[in-house]
Amino acid sequence: MSANPKRGAIRSIEAYAQGKMLDHSAWREILPRNITPSDIDACFDNSGDILYCELTRHTTTWLGDDGKVHPKIGYGQFMLYFNAIGPISKDLAVLLHHDVPATRAIDTRADIDAFQVMVRKGDEVVFSPVWHRWEKFVVSWYDNPSEVRRICVDEAAKAEFETPGEHDEWLAGYEAAFREIYGYEPW
Repeated sequence: MSANPKRGAIRSIEAYAQGKMLDHSAWREILPRNITPSDIDACFDNSGDILYCELTRHTTTWLGDDGKVHPKIGYGQFMLYFNAIGPISKDLAVLLHHDVPATRAIDTRADIDAFQVMVRKGDEVVFSPVWHRWEKFVVSWYDNPSEVRRICVDEAAKAEFETPGEHDEWLAGYEAAFREIYGYEPW
């Protein structure tokens, strides 16, 4: 066994677990609006382009059916990502869904079964469709972050529908159209 652990691997289960057991509740006593610190689960830095990642087992979308922040994410957590991709930002925030039991570590490359991107389009924030090829998305983003960002904005605009029926019709031809427009399979 190598003296240097594999890069990106958990080096000490105990230290990792303790790092996740943070009690921020005392901050509510002195900060306005009951504010407490929040966390970002993972970040990728691509020479200044940042991919902020939130992992969850509870939802595949940032917003609930009512168009408000999904209650399983929470308003404060959502606002952290929303503000991280501020108005002049080229960065992306990604909600990563997994179905890994709490008894084992999450492989952030292989265990992601769905994801949705939050991206700025001028002064507004838009959301991509829910995609399923996480590894392909990350590799594409490392190859060309500005193109991936443009695709996320374009596809978010196409994913806004008034009724579920409209969405179903769009989804039926989505993969073929994506291939035709961008030249490869959708993420």
